[in-house]
Amino acid sequence: MQTLITILKKWKVMNYKAAKDKFISVLNERLPKTLYYHGAHHAIHVKNYVEYLCNKESLPEYETTLIKTAALAHDLGFIVSYTDNEKFACIEIKKMLPQFNYSEVEVSLICKMIMATKMPQKPECRLSEILCDADLFYLGTSAYKRQSQQLRKEMSEHGLEFTDTEWIKLQINFLEGHEYFTKTASEELTDIKNRVLTKLKSLLEGNS
Repeated sequence: MQTLITILKKWKVMNYKAAKDKFISVLNERLPKTLYYHGAHHAIHVKNYVEYLCNKESLPEYETTLIKTAALAHDLGFIVSYTDNEKFACIEIKKMLPQFNYSEVEVSLICKMIMATKMPQKPECRLSEILCDADLFYLGTSAYKRQSQQLRKEMSEHGLEFTDTEWIKLQINFLEGHEYFTKTASEELTDIKNRVLTKLKSLLEGNS
């Protein structure tokens, strides 16, 4: 991977700013309004978390730009389908990114990152690990309750209804199976995530 990245740097011609503006415009205009969690705001949040993690993990600018591009593009597939959205996102960016001077290999790397965010997350390189952690950054923050409520409302709009007890169990199972991949996210977010998990288990006992 490092050798490939080094080679690609020689042809650094990506127009990231134009790609970013295009993706945000498309997300705002074409995503269903029922995406209370996976809206354009989510892509922007993930991009911001990518910047934070890349800085803390001392990633060079070129790699950071690739991951930021993946962050902004990773939910484009929701325009087409609520399921298998990662696959459809890759189809979309293969059409869009060449317009902004992204090479075929760069597009392939970005698709690899996006596919790694499919649940359960399976990152196979450092760039994918950063994107996966940024995508679920909120699990270890004070925003967890609000964003989980947005996700439940969104899933309900798409035919996935849960009772309060079912929703608590779903969250517990997800949090217990989740792990952060980067050193930064693991050190900074795991404690709050575990506290959320403890509170959910307490709520489940109260509902039993």
